[in-house]
Amino acid sequence: SHEVVPGHVTNFAWIQALYAHRKLGFEATVLTMNTRGAALSEGIANNAILIAHGVVEPAELPDRDLELGVLLALLQDDAKNKSSYLTWKEGWPQAEVASALRADLLVSMERADKLSGAWGRHPLLGLMYLPAYRAGTELVAQWRRDHAPDRILPALYGVRGLVDSMTLPQVL
Repeated sequence: SHEVVPGHVTNFAWIQALYAHRKLGFEATVLTMNTRGAALSEGIANNAILIAHGVVEPAELPDRDLELGVLLALLQDDAKNKSSYLTWKEGWPQAEVASALRADLLVSMERADKLSGAWGRHPLLGLMYLPAYRAGTELVAQWRRDHAPDRILPALYGVRGLVDSMTLPQVL
């Protein structure tokens, strides 16, 4: 029998190991939902370029193209959220959702079609993404502003135990 012990692994790798050892069900491994784990994972992903460059804000990146890329990724996350909201809460037709995404969030025609159609109208994914991406990004960014890298990075990457977007402060 293998014992799974938290160590130098990412949260998701630990979750996968727990699943492989039958300690967690399959549902626990699905991060495409609007869950606390998904919010943290997306927050880490959206802050990764900043972490890699040792900066906290996009404007501190050494290259304006990198800064623009980070900001465009945030707009795309907002487009995912808006697509879900307009589709499922407001009941807008796909064409109107796509038009709003292009006008308000600068996504391409192809991306607007995908987010307002196959993605946004999916009965699980379209309903459940909602604010997970942006909320996680903002949480991780705030924690990075509030804590030194040697304190926050081990917590983010599961070195201090399995965490999600709500439990991470407990290991700081």
